[in-house]
Amino acid sequence: MKFLDNLRSFHDFFMNKWQSKGLEIKKSTQKEDHGYL
Repeated sequence: MKFLDNLRSFHDFFMNKWQSKGLEIKKSTQKEDHGYL
């Protein structure tokens, strides 16, 4: 059971990092749309 708990917490951590990375990508693409193109 401890292994499953570790797996679940790692999954939550990974999803949080992935979501914040997705937001960063959205911000940078918006900057490119307005500034450089």
